[in-house]
Amino acid sequence: PLVVMVHPWTKLGGCAELMVGIARRLSRNGIAALAFDLRGSQASTGWSSFTGSSEVDDVIAACTWAVSDLGAENVVLFGSSAGAPIAGSAVDCMEQVRGYVGVGYVFGFWASLLFRRHYKSILESRKPKLFVTGAKDGFSPLNTFESYFEKCAEPKEKHVVDDVGHFELESPEYDGLVSDILIRFVRKLMRRLQQQQQQVEGQGATGADSSAPPAAAADKGQDQGKENKLETSGLGGAESDYADLRLPMSSSTLEEMPPPGASQVSEEARAS
Repeated sequence: PLVVMVHPWTKLGGCAELMVGIARRLSRNGIAALAFDLRGSQASTGWSSFTGSSEVDDVIAACTWAVSDLGAENVVLFGSSAGAPIAGSAVDCMEQVRGYVGVGYVFGFWASLLFRRHYKSILESRKPKLFVTGAKDGFSPLNTFESYFEKCAEPKEKHVVDDVGHFELESPEYDGLVSDILIRFVRKLMRRLQQQQQQVEGQGATGADSSAPPAAAADKGQDQGKENKLETSGLGGAESDYADLRLPMSSSTLEEMPPPGASQVSEEARAS
């Protein structure tokens, strides 16, 4: 898996550097992360927009580069603050984007004047998504957040952090908590994808066996039934939130990678 990270609003100083703490924690847990500066941030060229509409193209460009140059097949979009709606608008633009995590999504009235145009994309997406918010987020009051979350299409999850405000949640102090939530979501998502792949392969094997001579098919009937039961077990049942799935642990150093298009990129970890 590869997490593509979208930083907070450039107009308030948002940049890829703010994502490095979380990216390093992901790397130490075997999950690659790509942090990059949106247009107009730090050394990236161009001009930032107030609504984040132009920045959606930057996110798609970063994902496209990750797929073509890094060979990423399972991308998770992660956005913080204003980066959350921007990332959400890109979720359904590429097949390789498998899921989404938004921290401090700005659903509040004043923020909606700028970012409302992004809401529909993530609220209607059928891809797995997780919203993380602070119970005292002034840019997205809890009752407003809950109202939008209720409208959001499945599959969806939420995590409310008690007694925490908007800027607190995106500060380095909470990198550990956010990283832990993100890691658990990615692991759970990867397990679901593996189960779906096994189900498809199992159905293919069943179809191939059905074309075998009757005698051979009868001989295999009992074993085939066992295989199908194993492959589909757990797919339709309830799965505990943030299942504790173990991924290989690894450590790596911060590597500088070429830019995707016009944006300057810094990558944490290795290719997925």
